[in-house]
Amino acid sequence: MSSNFLWMIPASTIIWASILIIATYYVNLKLPYYQLWDFRCRIYSFFHGFFCIWFSQTIIFTRLDPTSPITFFEESVLSISMGYFLFDCIAMRVLKIDNIIYYIHHIAVLCVVGSALVSGKGAYEIASGFLALEMTNPIYQIKGWLKYLGYKKTIGYLVVEIFFYFAFCVSRFIFGGIVLYNIIISENLSLAVKLFSVGIQLMFYAFLKKIIKTAKRRREEYKERKAKGLKLEWFRPIKKID
Repeated sequence: MSSNFLWMIPASTIIWASILIIATYYVNLKLPYYQLWDFRCRIYSFFHGFFCIWFSQTIIFTRLDPTSPITFFEESVLSISMGYFLFDCIAMRVLKIDNIIYYIHHIAVLCVVGSALVSGKGAYEIASGFLALEMTNPIYQIKGWLKYLGYKKTIGYLVVEIFFYFAFCVSRFIFGGIVLYNIIISENLSLAVKLFSVGIQLMFYAFLKKIIKTAKRRREEYKERKAKGLKLEWFRPIKKID
C-alpha cells in the first residue's frame, strides 16, 4: 500500500486554496456577502468538475483490469480530488457560507475515496462514481453564476436550468444506478464504502424532490407571464409583448 496520498492531499488543498485566492482578487461584484463568496467558490468547483470528468474517463477507458491495485496516477488524481472536498468543507466553515447538505455529501465522498486509497483497491469503481457525481458540475456552477448575475428570469437561464436537471437525472439515476450496483457487488470495496455510496445515492433522491418542486414553480411562472402578456428575453430583463 502506497502512502503518497498522505502528502498529496494537503498539497492539493493548497492548490485549491490558491485558486480561491486568485478568484477573490479578480472577482469583485456588488453582491451580498453569501452570494459573493459562493460565486467565488464556484470557480474552483468548476475546475474540479472538469478535472473529475477528465481523470474518471481516463481511468475507466485505460484500465485493463478493474480489480488491479491502484496505480500512482490513480492515487494522485484521487488525492487531488480529496483535497478539493476537504478544502471546500474548510472554506464553507471559515467563510460562514455553510451548507449542511454539502457537508454530508463531502464527508461521505471523503470516506469512500479515503477507504480506497488506504486499501489500495477500487479505483475503477471510484472513478465511475466520480463521473456520475461530477459530469454535471460545470453546468451547475454556470447556473449559479447566471442567477447571481441577475439572469434568473431569462430564457438563457431557463435553458441552462432545464439542461442541468435533465443531465442530473440521467447521470445520477441511470448511469449512477449502474455504478452503484457495480460498487455493491464489487469485491474490491469494503462494506463501509458500499454503505456510504448508497447514502450518497439516497441524497440524490432527496434532491429530486427539489427538481420536481422547481419544475412546478416554473410552470406556474410561465402561466403568470402568459396571463400578463410578458415574455422572456435570452439575456435581458422581462419585457411586455407588443
